[in-house]
Amino acid sequence: MPNESGAPLVLDTHIVLDMFVFKDPAYQSLRSAMQDGQVQWVATQPMLDELQWVWVRPYLAPWLVRTGMGDDSCQKIANEWAKVLGIAPPCPLRCKDPSDQCFIDLAVQLKAPLLSKDKAVLRLAARLARLGVGVGTTLASAQRRLAPALTPRMGI
Repeated sequence: MPNESGAPLVLDTHIVLDMFVFKDPAYQSLRSAMQDGQVQWVATQPMLDELQWVWVRPYLAPWLVRTGMGDDSCQKIANEWAKVLGIAPPCPLRCKDPSDQCFIDLAVQLKAPLLSKDKAVLRLAARLARLGVGVGTTLASAQRRLAPALTPRMGI
């Protein structure tokens, strides 16, 4: 069971799938960081509802069988790994994909990194960085995108 004392981290649905279902090696160090309490996956109920909706999609069924996971595994993973928070208030930035807005709102509220592969979310990375939110496909890329936005601009 992961240690829940880490810095908050917002994970979009496909990152969660990559980590827990597809076991993508690119996300195993993130899973270890969550296990060690360096970071804490935070989510709202609408985010977990989306994850459950995707979890039972037919394209995922062969992967779930291959990994020995069932429909109930989604809830087990969420219960074990995610800290569920209340719905965040709307932030000033709007995403073209309304289903991704809840991820953005929570990340802005908490000033937490947001990991996503969604193009609509990634297109907002520069604007979100100005609000103190690093966005990327990995934690390292999210942190790199945030750093330039926080660096003071020098006038010559």
